[in-house]
Amino acid sequence: MFRKPFRVKSSTITRKSIRRKLRADIIKQFASLTEDEVNQLIPSKEELTATIAITHSKEEVVIYSIAGEPLLFTYNNTLYPTVYAAWMLPHLLLAMITWPNVFDKMISGADLMLPGVTAVSHVEWVKHQACTIALSDCLVPVAVGLTAVSHQQAKDARMRGKGVYVLHTYRDYLWEFGTKCKAPTQCMISTYSLRGSTDTLQLENLAIANDLDLCEEQESIDQSGMNEMEGSAALNITTTATDESKQIDDPCKVDSNNDSTGREGATEESTQEAEGTATENSEVAINPTDTMDQLYQKCFMKAVISCLRNKTELPLLASSFNRIMQSYCEEGENLNIKKSSYKKFLTFLKVMKERGIIDFKDTARGVQSITTIQRGHPEVKAFAANYPVEEVTEIPSESNDDALVWEKGPIIEELYMANKQTAFIFSNLDWKNKLFNVADVRAAITSYIKAHDLINPHQTRLVNLNDALGNCLLTKNDKGNALSWEEIMKRFTAKMSNCHQIILPNDDRPILRKGKVDLINVSIVRRSGNKKVTLIDNLESFGIPVDKFMHTLQNMAAASTCTYSVPGKKSTGTQVMVQGSQIKIVSRILIENLKIPKKFITGIGK
Repeated sequence: MFRKPFRVKSSTITRKSIRRKLRADIIKQFASLTEDEVNQLIPSKEELTATIAITHSKEEVVIYSIAGEPLLFTYNNTLYPTVYAAWMLPHLLLAMITWPNVFDKMISGADLMLPGVTAVSHVEWVKHQACTIALSDCLVPVAVGLTAVSHQQAKDARMRGKGVYVLHTYRDYLWEFGTKCKAPTQCMISTYSLRGSTDTLQLENLAIANDLDLCEEQESIDQSGMNEMEGSAALNITTTATDESKQIDDPCKVDSNNDSTGREGATEESTQEAEGTATENSEVAINPTDTMDQLYQKCFMKAVISCLRNKTELPLLASSFNRIMQSYCEEGENLNIKKSSYKKFLTFLKVMKERGIIDFKDTARGVQSITTIQRGHPEVKAFAANYPVEEVTEIPSESNDDALVWEKGPIIEELYMANKQTAFIFSNLDWKNKLFNVADVRAAITSYIKAHDLINPHQTRLVNLNDALGNCLLTKNDKGNALSWEEIMKRFTAKMSNCHQIILPNDDRPILRKGKVDLINVSIVRRSGNKKVTLIDNLESFGIPVDKFMHTLQNMAAASTCTYSVPGKKSTGTQVMVQGSQIKIVSRILIENLKIPKKFITGIGK
């Protein structure tokens, strides 16, 4: 399902009512979970985000994320955990155990076949039951799906045919939607090993702590033996208990020159490899939030030292300091305040202020500036001694490589079409289905007025209207039959049919649209808890890529952003939301970076 990229339709921070409903659904669907485990899955104080996504097969799913980590998703009104949640709670679902070689096939889009199942965590299961798939060498869940058959149907089919429909795997695009952290090094799963007769299931507790990467390294070594097993009847469970024991007990080590190699030789060889490489390959699972916090603190200290060495003039805008921090990210790193424990850049600055490293103050409403940097602070001295910092000669520009910048803005021209009410002005022209710009309309009106000698001889700025112009332009509130040139032009164009033409940057093809230009609307609203958010609408009308706009806005404002569709809007319309009052920064991006004319933006004067 997530083997190919999916499209995000909307992403919103959920309300308390949605959180309560989700917790109730979790308790109902995963009845084995304790209250503490439910709190571990959905912490009460963490921000819960609901993302509606459209898969490549046009199926709609809802992804629930905590602190940027996707933990649950819904498909066909059923709740499924992601591999991130399965790592937290390995016993959450029925577990199917298979060989490491099979994982590569699942990544490519294959489902799990019953001959590949070596053990299960429950003796009984039903058809279409949610389950996880773990590897026999490490017992770490690497996929999530639903069973294709029940346990009785699997027995009756003598463990042949399809076993699990795979929905989501480790390293697919849903995994990439999160922090992309590696799998844990061990999971404790009690499993029933399939051995002996197909009518007998023997309990065996498997607790193997091999690294998942070691399993994947052994995959290439075992491939030749696995291919031979797949091509032979040895892969299927037979009625002979002794043969079944050999075939299933030794799934990962088969000698291609001698199929009769037993479990002992394979086990010794596997044990020797594991002992030789376990120390080198094993990793301790790291909390992604802690990793982002450490990255923020490292980049902060480098930015502080850079400002001291370059004698940067203070006060310094917090947004400018944030750009300096961004410049010290190494390749592959990116500061994302949403994925840290701080959630807001202002909160991070307050922590640094409490530690006595900096001081800042509000220089305007919603705008902070750093006023003091403590050169002699022990942490600054210790960091400067241990970590070399490359000098930054100037503050990085907001128009960096990642920022959204256009050399020239879109060319927008308002056009008009004549109708029955205004056609008399264009009687000497072929006016049907013809477009007129402002200059064309003005020229036609001027020509008509001069041809009928309607200019007031005493006041040339006024025009005496004849019956045709009067019927078209005058209202009940008008006194007399004279109007100024400007008023005539304004009223006449308002009577015509509107359309407009836009030429986007890097695309010379003009786009013709009916109606008036949809203005970009910037507004500030208050949400729950009296918090302010800034909303931006109609970006797509000017060809502005919403994802790049969000990235630029997030970096400049140092605040979280998200998008969602507005009810009643077209399906292509997307509203961007950013935390806090960010009208000045939004105006700067639209007017300075994207060269959007100010007359096409509303709300920036507030």
